[in-house]
Amino acid sequence: MRALGINFVAARRPVSLLAAVAALAGLLLLGAIGMEYLDTRDALSRAETSLERLQRGARTATARAPLAPAADSIAAERAMAQLLLPWGPLLDVLETRTGPAIALLSLDVQGAGRTLRVTGEARAMADVLDYVRALRGASPIAEAVLSGHEARMADAAPGIRFTLDIRWGWPP
Repeated sequence: MRALGINFVAARRPVSLLAAVAALAGLLLLGAIGMEYLDTRDALSRAETSLERLQRGARTATARAPLAPAADSIAAERAMAQLLLPWGPLLDVLETRTGPAIALLSLDVQGAGRTLRVTGEARAMADVLDYVRALRGASPIAEAVLSGHEARMADAAPGIRFTLDIRWGWPP
């Protein structure tokens, strides 16, 4: 049998210059990333301290603020009541009943009487009347009235600008 040629004390291969340069570049990048991390951590700490100071100042300013006058609170309650109305179904009806000949331009709430003034444009008066009829048959709308119209000539294309007064019937 033949002897195995195992030598545990054999000389190692020398490290190549390219490997040494790559290791040194990696160490330099690691150091730069570490410095950037420390700078970012310090900036975050300063920002958190500043935020805490601002929040403390806002709390004390709020505690010292005078109460709103009664007129302002009444106006705020009215505005909140308008915002809490279920506008989704009403706007859905207004949008789905329009055809390609109708363009809605503005919607204005008229006080607390649950009325809405709609301004729009149509190609012909027949389109406006069809739109009013379609709105009258819709669920949340109690009444739809054509309150005004005028013939307009825009870019040599005739059209009708109209105004509708709509009253809806959601429960109070």
